[in-house]
Amino acid sequence: QAPSARGLAQVFSPSPLVPRESGDRMAGQASTPSSSEGPAAPAQQVSTEVAGVTWCSAESRRKTAAQVAVVMPELGWSICEALLLPLLLKLKVPTTLLTVGWLVSPLLCIVLHPLLGGLSDKHGRRPFVFLLGFIATVGLCVLPLAEAMLHGWQGILVVVIAFGFTDTSHDLLLTPTRAAMNDAFLDPEVSGLRCAVAGGAGKLVALLCVVAFDTDKAFFASGVVMFLATVLQFLAPSSVVGNTEVAPAAAVEEQAVTAAVVRLPLGFVTMWALSFCGWLSICTISFGATSAWAERQVAQPGTPEFNVAVKVASSLLMGSTVVFIIAGSALPFLVGLFGGPERALIAAQAALSLSLMSFISAIPSALTGAVLVLLYPVAYQVVANVPFTWLENQPDFLAEQRGRMTGLLNSSIAAAQVVTAISMGPLAAMFGGKLLAAFVGTAVLGGGIATSIAVQFWLLRRRAGGFARAVLNGSLLPIDGTASGAGSGSGGSRRCTGAAPGI
Repeated sequence: QAPSARGLAQVFSPSPLVPRESGDRMAGQASTPSSSEGPAAPAQQVSTEVAGVTWCSAESRRKTAAQVAVVMPELGWSICEALLLPLLLKLKVPTTLLTVGWLVSPLLCIVLHPLLGGLSDKHGRRPFVFLLGFIATVGLCVLPLAEAMLHGWQGILVVVIAFGFTDTSHDLLLTPTRAAMNDAFLDPEVSGLRCAVAGGAGKLVALLCVVAFDTDKAFFASGVVMFLATVLQFLAPSSVVGNTEVAPAAAVEEQAVTAAVVRLPLGFVTMWALSFCGWLSICTISFGATSAWAERQVAQPGTPEFNVAVKVASSLLMGSTVVFIIAGSALPFLVGLFGGPERALIAAQAALSLSLMSFISAIPSALTGAVLVLLYPVAYQVVANVPFTWLENQPDFLAEQRGRMTGLLNSSIAAAQVVTAISMGPLAAMFGGKLLAAFVGTAVLGGGIATSIAVQFWLLRRRAGGFARAVLNGSLLPIDGTASGAGSGSGGSRRCTGAAPGI
């Protein structure tokens, strides 16, 4: 019996109507490689894959480029976390302007994350990685130049503007790079694991720059690495063009309707809230750890003692990067140990609250350093990666909305940054300029949110029934296990139709 035209189109054309599971089976039977640019590849590439995947194959280059791209956000974050706040304090930036500078990026990113994700679903990930990577490169190089060449209000203004652009680009890079990884690696567990390790590599490179060079050279060195990572995106094959196969009109209409409807998986709001409180703690530690450590040593900004204290704190953060990479490699084990992604995130928030409270001056510096090196990076990895693995494993997750859903989840980071920017300065000012007040306040707030979710989670699991179960099925938390098995590798029968455009 001759195959139908629709059947041939589903096998040989880049129609996004092919289910993800079906696409995987086709890849195994017809040796058609999965692609983050699209589900189909040219005939020459198919023959290459049949002969055997090599390091220079299109699929291998695509995966390599995706993993290099994941390095970029952590690289930019880590260099700014260690050096930017000391630089701003050295310039004596007014508190109001400092708050505005901190707010620019997160306020923009709350809107831009899902918007950028949706655009990358339509036009591919790579154009946005290129654009944001080059903006980040320029920003990292302008920051030390402005501080060295300009003085007074001119220098302050240029530094704040450069920081706004740089920080925004680092934040927005999270969405296309993460979506590209999930395009390239079909298994969410493998994608999450590689993201965790690649992020740790970016952190390590940035902190090596901080420890090895002075402030100006560290910014320049990280800018060079950012530029190289951006240029390496050319490794990925370009989008498939010139394909003459056209999906039937009914298929195109179905695709348009599906893409227009945003479907939040069951439990998404809870995952967003847990991600928010985790990132709230991470942002506070990240932006204030070096200065808070110097505060413990009673060192004033601009003095040699302050610079030494910043170097010590940066060395501790660099040491934590080793644990960060190890924890990333053990993520599936950690999630299974705590019994699922929600519980793992609640435990991570408890660890982050302890990390924040460890900066209290009554606690010995050795203990604070041990917490910063051993406990904080493990919690960081859980917060940074588990929500995305959970998302990919949901039964009602749609692959053609991967970029948009990733952007919505990343908006929790932007919201946490807004709260940090608004509260950190005033809280410190209320207590004589002590950053410790902001650390304690964040620990209480984040711990309170996680505790309330944990209590609700426990009550739902233990007591929900009848009318309560019917009502709560539409609320924050998933009721049955079908929508919450994200971290253990049991994704169930995911409804992942289509193949998102790739880098």
